[in-house]
Amino acid sequence: MSQFKKLLSLFIKLDFRDKDKSGNKKIIGLLLTYLLTNFILSFSNYNGFDEFSFTVLSFSVNIFFVSFIILNDFDSLFLSKKYYESLITLPVTQNNFFAAKFISASLMIFAFFTVSSVSQLVFFYISSESVSKVILFFMASLLFNFTFMGLLLLLYVFIVNKFAEKSNLFVYALQFLFFLFVMYSSTASTKAFKLGKKNLLEIDFVQYMPQVLFAKAIYEYWLFPVCLLITAAVYFTLYKFMSVNFFELHEKISKVGKKKKKALKFRFTFWGEFIRKYILRNNIQQASYELLGAQLRNSRFLRVKYIPMLLFPLIFCLLGVFVTKEFLVINAEQKIGSLLQSHLLIFSPSITFMTILSFRMLFSNTKIADENSPNAETVFSILPIKESMQLNLGISKFIYANFYFPLILVMIALLSIRLDMTTILLNLVYISSALYLLNTIFLMFDKRLPFSLDSSKFNSATKFGEVMFNMLLGIIVFIIQIFIFQNVIFVLGTSFLFFGISFLINRK
Repeated sequence: MSQFKKLLSLFIKLDFRDKDKSGNKKIIGLLLTYLLTNFILSFSNYNGFDEFSFTVLSFSVNIFFVSFIILNDFDSLFLSKKYYESLITLPVTQNNFFAAKFISASLMIFAFFTVSSVSQLVFFYISSESVSKVILFFMASLLFNFTFMGLLLLLYVFIVNKFAEKSNLFVYALQFLFFLFVMYSSTASTKAFKLGKKNLLEIDFVQYMPQVLFAKAIYEYWLFPVCLLITAAVYFTLYKFMSVNFFELHEKISKVGKKKKKALKFRFTFWGEFIRKYILRNNIQQASYELLGAQLRNSRFLRVKYIPMLLFPLIFCLLGVFVTKEFLVINAEQKIGSLLQSHLLIFSPSITFMTILSFRMLFSNTKIADENSPNAETVFSILPIKESMQLNLGISKFIYANFYFPLILVMIALLSIRLDMTTILLNLVYISSALYLLNTIFLMFDKRLPFSLDSSKFNSATKFGEVMFNMLLGIIVFIIQIFIFQNVIFVLGTSFLFFGISFLINRK
């Protein structure tokens, strides 16, 4: 028991420590981020739906919120991959090691659940005006969240155990579902508020969702023991399965991405030579440009952080092309004010949000260090580099040249199936100019060097807040778009203005 307590204390400290800032400041900042982002979603759901529907949506928000964290940081959260090789050489038993790591991870997840529930509890109390119901809401939320998380981790651990090389596909799918859920719930909330359809149970398939069972436990008390037994059974099964396969999981995850890839017989060199000759302004930019390319070729860890970001805008374009045109443009009924008099069509907010969000997150992910290459700041500090901005400019030019430009070409090809070329080009030119301006402004104040941010649990957790902040930027870009899409001159003038300001800033 003494060994277990010491290991548990060690893992808790490792989970919550931060080498760059004091722990208290980091915790307070993280709590405020969670409160703000969840407040926005809770307020939207409270306005658009009745009390029971708000409960169901709140449970759903929490599971995506925490799943977003635990799957991106599963290795260090539950397996302690970074410290395993050092600690396992000490006289500690496997049972104590895993039990301490599992409980420390559960405590951290409990902290995330609790903070993410604060805004929901406030709005639920306003709706129900009952303290006892608020307590039941919190308890039911915890039970459902741990149940869902347990099932999700069981599935993920099984995939890692059987198909380790393909496990990243599961993470991609979950990330896409999270963004789709946020977009759908926001759209549904707006429509419900306008049309008065505030009951989710009117949708047939919703009645069979597991959230509904746990939400009913707030009003039908006999369901609470049932939900408690379900949660206990799922979480106990997860613990036993992971403890039995603990060493095997460590071994398989450690080997993922280490297989040598066959070299390509040919390479498309023209584009790279063009960028190096005409776009990269100095040796520092060229060095950081090549650095990002080498990192992506050699690090599966970083590829997992990048690839989903490219897929999200394309998926929404595909949904619009092959499912419903509402994903592509705003129809006449959705236009606002004087926009009714304009013949210019505006892309759906889904496409604008996903494009802004995806590439803002791509830039953010360039700060994350590969799990096997820590302390990049030490390496940069001994190099004769006076301006870190030049490093970041080389990184940003790699993203524009190798990610954004190809994505735009694919989007044009897809959207041309359903839309005219004028609509496509006007929207993409405006979105590109706004994105370029946003990235330029943030780059001015960005002092963080590339690949210098440890992929710790705090840094992974704050990604959720960053997602919501970037979606807010997307909303601002979309609102401006509404006002300028009165005629072609306004659109092109604003776009050239954004490009011009960005170019002048980058030339300094």
